[in-house]
Order: sequence, then C-alpha cells, then structure tokens
Amino acid sequence: MSSYKFRTEYFGLTEKQLVLLRSGYPVKEIPFSQISKVVVSRGIRTKFPIRSLLFGLAIFVVVYFLIPEKDFIIFDPANALVEISYILLAMGELGVVFWFLFAIGIASIVHALRKTLVMKVYPNDGGYEVFSIKSFAKTNHIFDLINFLGVSFHSRFTNKSLYGKSP
Repeated sequence: MSSYKFRTEYFGLTEKQLVLLRSGYPVKEIPFSQISKVVVSRGIRTKFPIRSLLFGLAIFVVVYFLIPEKDFIIFDPANALVEISYILLAMGELGVVFWFLFAIGIASIVHALRKTLVMKVYPNDGGYEVFSIKSFAKTNHIFDLINFLGVSFHSRFTNKSLYGKSP
C-alpha cells in the first residue's frame, strides 16, 4: 500500500490502519479498531531496555578480563627483537578484539538508555509496539502526526510529549 499519510522505516499510517514495515514492505496490518491505546511521549525506543543494558554490561566484563596484565611480559635482552614482535602481534590482535567488543558494549548501553520521541501502540490482543518518531520532529511534521492520531483515536490517544496538545 503506497498511500501512507505518515511513514517511517518501520511503520506507516493510512486512514484506517497501522502497517508494520520491514525493508519498506508491509509485514503486518493492524486496523485502528484493533488498537486499544496510542501514547506519544519521550521514552526508550526498545521494548526490552534491561536486556540491552545487561548485554552491554556483560560485554564490558568480558573486555575487562581480556585486558592483559602487565606482569606477564618477561624481557630477555638476548631475544629482545623476537619477544617484542610477538608481544606487539598479540597486543594487536587483542586490541582489535578489545575495541570491537568495547564498541558493541557502548552501543548496547547507549541504545538501552537513550530517550527519544516514541509512539507506543497497544493492540487489543496484548503487548505493545514501540516506534521512534523523532524523524517527524526533525521535519516539523510532528504536529500533523499528533493531530492525525488525536482525530483517528480520540480518547484512546495520549500525548505526553512537548509537541502539540491532545484534542
């Protein structure tokens, strides 16, 4: 369906339904009548922030134990060139692994703690979906989105953001 009133990478809104998208293709369509509540607020853009935070912290623990201790280096002046080359090779390989895991841990923790403008959709069958709507705020279409949600969902829409007012 190409007649979306509002669209991001992960969802599209038509006149009568919310369409979940993956790679631009519709995956699931949820009619507005099957949605119990829609909330626009500042929040975390993942459904499971605790899991993401624990994963990042676990990566940090792994990285901590990968850091080699300094007292393992035994220096023999007779074979200095050979030993230094092995040490540099080992440190280089560990360094790549260390920085790669460090970057994954940081990204996971930031993803778990960063707050942005989100829309939470609660279907009647339970659970919820979280969508980042920061792109609408950047392009100044956030007021149009909030008005559209207010008109489409009436009393089932809650606006806890700083943008616009709930009708």
